[in-house]
Amino acid sequence: TRKKAAVWTTEEEGALLDFLASHLSQAGDGNFKKATWNTAAAHMAHNHPPGPDNGDKTAE
Repeated sequence: TRKKAAVWTTEEEGALLDFLASHLSQAGDGNFKKATWNTAAAHMAHNHPPGPDNGDKTAE
C-alpha cells in the first residue's frame, strides 16, 4: 500500500523556505547537506505537525 500524499499549505511552504534561507551558509555544491535537511524536517514537524487528513511530509 502507498502512503497518502503530502499536501503542503502555502504557510508550510513559506516556513520551509524561510528556514532554508536562514541556513544558506550551510549549503554547498548547489544543495544543503543531509544534516540541514534533517534539522529542517524536525523544525517543520515541531512547528507544522501533519493533520489527520494529511500525509507525512517526508521523503523516503
